[in-house]
Amino acid sequence: MFVMLQLRRGGSLGVAFLFLAVAGAPALAQAPDVYSVTDVAVDERANDEVAAKSTGIAKAQRNALRKLMERMTLRADHPRLPEATDDVVSRTLRDFVVTEEKFGGGRYIATLSVRFNPEDVREVLRGSGVPFAEIQSRPNLMLPVYQSAGSTLLWDEPNPWFDAWLRRDLPTGLVPLTLPLRDLSDISEITAEQALAGDEGRLRSIAEKYKGFGVVVALAKHRVDPAGKLPSLEVAMTTYLPGEAARVTTRGFQAREGTDLDGLFDLTADELVIELEEAWKRDNLERAGSQQQIRVLVPVSRLSDWLDVKRKMSSVPSVKGMNVARLSVREAEVDLTFLGEPEQLRRALALKDLDMTYAEDKSAWVVRPRSAE
Repeated sequence: MFVMLQLRRGGSLGVAFLFLAVAGAPALAQAPDVYSVTDVAVDERANDEVAAKSTGIAKAQRNALRKLMERMTLRADHPRLPEATDDVVSRTLRDFVVTEEKFGGGRYIATLSVRFNPEDVREVLRGSGVPFAEIQSRPNLMLPVYQSAGSTLLWDEPNPWFDAWLRRDLPTGLVPLTLPLRDLSDISEITAEQALAGDEGRLRSIAEKYKGFGVVVALAKHRVDPAGKLPSLEVAMTTYLPGEAARVTTRGFQAREGTDLDGLFDLTADELVIELEEAWKRDNLERAGSQQQIRVLVPVSRLSDWLDVKRKMSSVPSVKGMNVARLSVREAEVDLTFLGEPEQLRRALALKDLDMTYAEDKSAWVVRPRSAE
């Protein structure tokens, strides 16, 4: 397989060509992070293939940067985003990989995966004054429950609401989602009724099975407009995350003329993904002048416990500094410099399996590993 990498060195751009004698996609495509944009399409025409390739790749990199900035910001702020010019791309680009390419007759078709330098992208967004979020949730498990004609369905078939989620590409940005396999073992983990009731033990069990951070229960009720005979859906989406109260949102969706029920399901799933991403970004936005410092206590019983907690805290993107004020055989006192509010820090630490709670008896924040329940 032919791969081209473009690398930044000292502000200049260099190109390296590699031949990979291995099957499958490269590591870049296997584990995209927040600052990676995959499956960027190129389809360019020019007088010759070389010109088409050069123009097409430059355009794809601009599109990738725009997509990244939109991924990190609220939709309402997208009109205020800086333009993804070639100059901005050259300042922020880390590298890219051509995963597929075809050319001939002055046409170049390819698929790219593009990575950007986090600090350079942050600098561009901060300079534009647009608040952004870069904390990525661990994958949440989606449970699509469907109610129609007196039946409540999760694992039973047909469940057209579940099928709609199977048809779409699941998001991999700031709020990745995963779907259960819908096999026999799932039936023993949780029922539709238990999911709707918010059964904590059953929800935790199915989440652990699929290595989910939390669970999203999306209930869709089928309705038919008596006058227009157009289908509609009433949706209640409940998000269960560790250490947080359940968050419920309800919305109604009406089919347009010419849209069948499956089309309505597809549209509704797309809108719910947007809603999940917007809610997560609102909760985790970095705003100008939001840096602050707090002291946290970390109970420890062994040195290895302290080192593990320290490693996890330092890996949180919003933590910009960590100073150990005191370390004893029982606890550590740590001054954390971070961006955002304490609640945002608590949420970011939870993604690392660390609980941050305020201890009234100590008048201090306490950070400890999440205990297995």
